[in-house]
Amino acid sequence: MDLSNNEVRHIKNNGVEYLEFKAFDDYRNSITAAFVIRGENEQYYCDPDSNEFMVRTNNEIGLTNVVQIKKQIHSDKSVIIVNESDVPNEVDALLTNRKNIALLTRVADCIAVLAYDPITNTIANIHSGWRGTAKRIAPKTIEKMCEEFGARPEDVICVLCPSIGPDHFEVDDDVREIFSTEFGDKYIASSGDKYLIDAAKYVAESLIEVGVRPESIHNSNICTVCHSDLLHSYRASKMIEQKYRNAAIISLK
Repeated sequence: MDLSNNEVRHIKNNGVEYLEFKAFDDYRNSITAAFVIRGENEQYYCDPDSNEFMVRTNNEIGLTNVVQIKKQIHSDKSVIIVNESDVPNEVDALLTNRKNIALLTRVADCIAVLAYDPITNTIANIHSGWRGTAKRIAPKTIEKMCEEFGARPEDVICVLCPSIGPDHFEVDDDVREIFSTEFGDKYIASSGDKYLIDAAKYVAESLIEVGVRPESIHNSNICTVCHSDLLHSYRASKMIEQKYRNAAIISLK
């Protein structure tokens, strides 16, 4: 199956499958960005404890010096990466203006946001689970890009990677109340005694509120639950598979 659509391009090479983002096509000489997935090879999982994932992916995509978060904690915390030996821990977003350092986050229903400012040549990789979304980690990280690197939000391009879609992000009243209090009820629908939330739209709306242009926000429009045969999905997985993750990666060349 091919997941390509108006926003993404599904690449299959040498046993590695990943999505490229058409929003970044004009910047191929400046950045590398990908969303690595399980794909049709059911024996290949993005195991966070496996070096095989890193080796195969790096070789295929051409990455060096990959920096990944030791423990993502569903917060609004971010950190600036200044060299490839950095080992960030207990944060959920990475930023850098250094070339040849790949920023990596792992998701399996949460929203990974990849951000690039072509004017200051800076990037960010944001893990926005529902808690992080409610804490506005994405817009806070864009504001940090502006404060630390001189970026302007109107110049930043943001890609929302595949995540759990609004037809499957079913929550109880406690989570609904958090979103309703923070954002209002615009993207909340009733589902029997539960609620369905379109978290990606709340992320997009919060980015617009800090000055990112609506036309510069690109939603991949791929649901991890609907496509759990190709993408890792926490909700759709058997318990033994729930540790596996897709990987969102962005790097300056």
